[in-house]
Amino acid sequence: MGHGRGGAPFGAPFGPGAPFGPGGPFGPGGPFGAGGPFGGPGGRRGRARRGDVRAAILALLAEEPMNGYQMIQAMAERTGGGWKPSPGAIYPALSQLEDEGLIEPFDNNGAKAHRLTEAGQAAASAIDPKPW
Repeated sequence: MGHGRGGAPFGAPFGPGAPFGPGGPFGPGGPFGAGGPFGGPGGRRGRARRGDVRAAILALLAEEPMNGYQMIQAMAERTGGGWKPSPGAIYPALSQLEDEGLIEPFDNNGAKAHRLTEAGQAAASAIDPKPW
């Protein structure tokens, strides 16, 4: 086996029990590795699908009209910070829902807010379970 920096064998930090190996804190199964609660794939903080964002928007607007920023904050609050969609996810979804006739924009004291249309109310009532 070859040697890396400092004379340690290559692969030493990646072997079983090593920091980046199976069972290590940063390896598969470790708390910061894949599958761990704070790690990559399989961890608790996954990316929501676009449909989930749409459902969440409809569910929020069924409660009260709001703007995009308020929606982002409400989603983060309801999930304990586990899901905070980016503006790049929220605003295109708002545009799409508006194009589909499910929501409509209105001026709320100089800020653009959104509310459900009748079709949007029907779509929101069909959401089960809630997205959070």
